[in-house]
Amino acid sequence: MVAAFIVIPLLLAAAFVWGIAWSWQRSGAAPRATVRAAAFAALGATGWMSATWIAAQSGLLRRWDHVPPPFGLLVLAIVLLAFLLAFTTPGRRLAQFVPLWALVAVQAFRLPLELAMHQLSDRGIMPPQMTYTGRNFDILTGVSAVIVAVVAARGRGRVLVTAWNVIGLALLMNVVTCGCSLADAWFPAASVARSSGSEGRPSVTAQLRKQDIACNGPPEVAGS
Repeated sequence: MVAAFIVIPLLLAAAFVWGIAWSWQRSGAAPRATVRAAAFAALGATGWMSATWIAAQSGLLRRWDHVPPPFGLLVLAIVLLAFLLAFTTPGRRLAQFVPLWALVAVQAFRLPLELAMHQLSDRGIMPPQMTYTGRNFDILTGVSAVIVAVVAARGRGRVLVTAWNVIGLALLMNVVTCGCSLADAWFPAASVARSSGSEGRPSVTAQLRKQDIACNGPPEVAGS
């Protein structure tokens, strides 16, 4: 399942490059301009994936003792990059010339991604609260993407697509919020750095239990 975190980004990068090439071609751009736009998209995607891979491999993203934490900067960079793509020429052409159903269907990648995240949780690499058995319901976006895409491909369902998009964004924000709330417990260096020298701090196990209750509610009492 770890391979999914390599295969899925590569497929998404390929889909992005194809979308750029398709939208440039459909816009009537010259063949040379289309090739140049696709090449820049491929170069940008390769550079982004390489940078994040190196940061993750080096352990930089686990350094919660830094202020601000590198992972927080990564999330900020992702948001800024999304806005940059959406409100510049690439985003406008993708929205204008790539079929709506295709833009929706690509979000189906969230289904295998969530399954892979669940496997990492079983191995103790990821907090269980970040999976569909905890508080992460982003898998619903991946499953419903196929259904919504089929409706959109028939030329209907623009209101449905809008509602689906808003709900999907809310589910994603829920995951981010839960992830931030788990940082202290899952990466205790963050807590140690902020409270160095303090005594009587709850153990990591106690913190995880507290965060689990916050995300999933109190456990059932045996015999009740």
